[in-house]
Amino acid sequence: MSVACAPHGFYAVVIFAVVSCTGAEMQGDFISDMPPLSPEGEVGAEDKEFEQLCFAAVPDIKERGLIVGATSLTLSERWGLVFRLDYFLPEIADGGPVNRVVCWRDNDGTVMTLFDGGDEVEPLPHL
Repeated sequence: MSVACAPHGFYAVVIFAVVSCTGAEMQGDFISDMPPLSPEGEVGAEDKEFEQLCFAAVPDIKERGLIVGATSLTLSERWGLVFRLDYFLPEIADGGPVNRVVCWRDNDGTVMTLFDGGDEVEPLPHL
């Protein structure tokens, strides 16, 4: 598993289990203070503006040659809107591990992104 988190406008993908956040974000139990990789008790939502903000937070996924898979926008009672995007390395897109971006707003409204690579999660459904 690899994890990185970043405020809007900063992009990072890591290969090993690393959390890349500022010291302020690391205070408290940060890992449990973010949405789960897969929807849990969330309902489908529609908000094109939020989707665009999340895509803007990961602008170079396609430019890096990564394959974008399914996306999902849900509404969580705890997290509000949560956008998820699966992406794959081109050489292992078929049957390879799922890599996922999770995007949400923190308590002060900042758009946050979580990059996870190679975790054992089910791919998002193609809707």
